[in-house]
Amino acid sequence: MKSAKFLAIMGGVSLLLAEAASANAAAATLRVRCEVRSNRSKISVDGKRIKSTGSVTAVVTNTDGLSVTAPAKPIVLKQVEFDFDSDSGDIADGATPISPDFIDRNNPHVTASIPALGLSKTATCRVKK
Repeated sequence: MKSAKFLAIMGGVSLLLAEAASANAAAATLRVRCEVRSNRSKISVDGKRIKSTGSVTAVVTNTDGLSVTAPAKPIVLKQVEFDFDSDSGDIADGATPISPDFIDRNNPHVTASIPALGLSKTATCRVKK
């Protein structure tokens, strides 16, 4: 009988550990893609697997410490996407404006965050001609 209780307890513990691992595996993530050209800076910030609802903002910061905040967007189907761009066509399509030299070609890194979700990530940007 003692071994049956032990097995039942171990089974319950295993189930709790599996649920905890599953919850961690499904945690929200942040993807940051960026590119710099001689006349353009472009950054895409994507939040995925978001469990909360409502609207959030995104912030991008360059290596000089200059930050730009995008207007709030709603979380839809557990995700939210933000674009920052210096191209006038993309800005007209809804991208948050940044300067063409926002990303430093000699140190092409940006840090993006969605503060309300506690997400932050630094990315190395592609440098194109």
